[in-house]
Amino acid sequence: MERGSTMLATTSQLINQFLSKPPPFNLFTELAPVALVADAAEVIAVSSKIPADTLAEFARAAQADAAGFNYGSPGAGSVPHLGGEVLARAMKTKMIHVPFRGSADAAKEVAAGNIQLTLATQATVAPFVESNLVKIIAVAAPRRLRTLPHVPTTAEAGFPGIELSNWFGIMAPHATSAQLISLINQSFNKALAQPDIESALLRQGIEGVRQTPEQFASRLQHDAQTYKRMLDDFGLTPK
Repeated sequence: MERGSTMLATTSQLINQFLSKPPPFNLFTELAPVALVADAAEVIAVSSKIPADTLAEFARAAQADAAGFNYGSPGAGSVPHLGGEVLARAMKTKMIHVPFRGSADAAKEVAAGNIQLTLATQATVAPFVESNLVKIIAVAAPRRLRTLPHVPTTAEAGFPGIELSNWFGIMAPHATSAQLISLINQSFNKALAQPDIESALLRQGIEGVRQTPEQFASRLQHDAQTYKRMLDDFGLTPK
């Protein structure tokens, strides 16, 4: 990356730091956090063929299925994959991971009834929710989404501690001056405060985030510890 340039980093790139050997770049030593601009909470979406309208009802249905329910994700080590493992443990039931090429493909299979569940962003499953093929039964976030005010959080649904999201942040070369980082941060925060931008993000189930570089750095460290612990717990090692 050239000096003075920036790049968009995501949760996936953070997780890949622990799955690639070696990673293509070191997120923590080669780059500097500039601005966390957006956060897209994962929703728990299930097939409408499952007679369950709440997470507790879905858990009971999964527990009663001897073969085990299937859940889809865009691949091993992705946020939906890790979220599905965490959810299965919380529900005390067996769920089989089925990887797809992307979240959209997983959502299509849930809509078709070929798999029972996926974790995804609201925008990914919205077309299937509108056609009544998929139900969103919980939001894996600390608070309800403004676009889904009647859908409970996982904690409200009786499964606390399951909070997963895909964030998007701006990063710069590590040698970038603090003054320039602050200037870029203020520019992004000013743009995110515009009502039209906020509305456009909300329509996709995405919350605009306006934080300082220090707050973004703290989020990076927190998520790094969280996802590294998950990967170790589930036996996912670098390749």
